[in-house]
Amino acid sequence: MNIRENSFFAANLAMRVKRHEDVISGMNDVAKHERELTAEERMLFGDGHKNAIKPLMDSWKILLKKEEEFRGNKEKISQIKEYQKDLKKRIHTICTDALIVLENHLIPSISADDADAYVQYHTLKGDLNRYLAEITIHGRKTFMDKADSAYKSATHMAVTKLRRADPLRLGLCLSFSVFCDEILGSR
Repeated sequence: MNIRENSFFAANLAMRVKRHEDVISGMNDVAKHERELTAEERMLFGDGHKNAIKPLMDSWKILLKKEEEFRGNKEKISQIKEYQKDLKKRIHTICTDALIVLENHLIPSISADDADAYVQYHTLKGDLNRYLAEITIHGRKTFMDKADSAYKSATHMAVTKLRRADPLRLGLCLSFSVFCDEILGSR
């Protein structure tokens, strides 16, 4: 096996045992080989990042509710703020690292006729910016605009090149609708 195959195998194995940080590391290595990813590699890249971020975002939302619940209790609010600070840092790192790989390696490597890769990468780019918008106060509009732009780019390609019931197109619709409801709806 070559280095790329080893990285993909390790990432795939890490996914099966739910070691999402290792999936990210392996798939970032695969992505940096300046070659288009296969459909399976693209899926693992996206799923690894989303699976690492999801529990962190769930925790973020819980802490926001706890912050409301304990409003006025300085000691508890202080503890909540410490957890939020740690979560924000971890989410920000995962998202920005993935965006760098997407923008510097994966999106530029898409062949002109690969609508699947285009939609998948731009949907993920939208999702990552949406997560950043959720956790950011200063600069939130920048992340919102980047998410909106990525989703709209993906939508344009999906509408013109993918079947209506294509799983990537449906996933895009779901992600974009969550963005519109949870982020744009909360302006």
